[in-house]
Amino acid sequence: MSGRPRVLYISAHCPSRSAPFAGHRTADQFLNEYAKEADVDLIVIANANEKQYLTLPSSVRLLEFVSLTWISKLKNILSSCRVFPLRVFSRYQKAILRLIKNTYQQYDVIHFGFTHGAVYLYLLKELLKGKKTIVSSHDILLQSAMRKRTHNPIRWCANAFETYSTYFFEKAIYDAATEIWVHNPKDAQILESIFLIPTEKIKIKTPAVSEFVEKVAQKRLGKEKSGSKTLLFWGAMNRVENDEAVCEFIQQHDKTLVEKGYKLLVVGASPSKRLLARQSSAVQIIGFVDDPSDYFLQADVGIAPLLSGAGIKVKTLEMLRSGLPVVATPIGAEGITDPRLYVADLSQFMQTIDQLLQQNL
Repeated sequence: MSGRPRVLYISAHCPSRSAPFAGHRTADQFLNEYAKEADVDLIVIANANEKQYLTLPSSVRLLEFVSLTWISKLKNILSSCRVFPLRVFSRYQKAILRLIKNTYQQYDVIHFGFTHGAVYLYLLKELLKGKKTIVSSHDILLQSAMRKRTHNPIRWCANAFETYSTYFFEKAIYDAATEIWVHNPKDAQILESIFLIPTEKIKIKTPAVSEFVEKVAQKRLGKEKSGSKTLLFWGAMNRVENDEAVCEFIQQHDKTLVEKGYKLLVVGASPSKRLLARQSSAVQIIGFVDDPSDYFLQADVGIAPLLSGAGIKVKTLEMLRSGLPVVATPIGAEGITDPRLYVADLSQFMQTIDQLLQQNL
């Protein structure tokens, strides 16, 4: 026995500094903080393609890596006998539930990375009473559910039921947890006001940003403004809210982009066919790159035209920290205070960008 504390870390996504997803990098940040002072056992229940990013500190032991496909997610949901919230019960595995039941007494702390990773706290909350349990709430699932937009009456009913069930799921895990980690004061206020969680249970943890960002900021110092009128959207494009945001921005402003000589760079993994079809002389869909520094340096303004989703937007933080001014919708800006952040309705984006560039060029 090492005499060090023992931590069981259960993550719904693969913790990784090199992954192209902000939540994965933040999970890796938390895992490495534990590894400095504790012996950590790790369970990952994540999408199959995430395993390629996994690297572990020497004091972290991988107990299980459950690779999920859409078929296995459906089986997990059905075997849990609970259909909603879908994101949560897609992570349910009987074998993992048994493993936690058999070993939980060995650990000083059990940490549930991502809210949907806390499905096991939800199912074992009575058993885990008295154990220090932590939930990392990267975003509030209830807020995401409430912001889903649809004109289809069947989908509206499904969304309403998902919102209802999500509230009760989150309320249960937040009540059961010893601590809840959020990324910004706004999410802390939601926990206090909507879920009635005591302030002392909530800790604000700054999310990790990509390593290249600070290097870009240094290179930008003293760099002459290009006057190229280049805009940047940065984010994982397989996330529905990112795809929706960029497609809606292009739909509303494509003519203005062309007429006024703007160029939009869309940088991020897995762009959809719908988005790729919107490429033009003014819109370049770059996709995934190992190092996006050059695209950040080319840009004059970052944009975050988010219309859905929840929590602090690390993409907005990273563009700001690289030295870019950012124009964002209220959702794209939430939880962030920065003098270089300009908040506007999506319909007013180009007007705001015009004014911003006129001031700075």
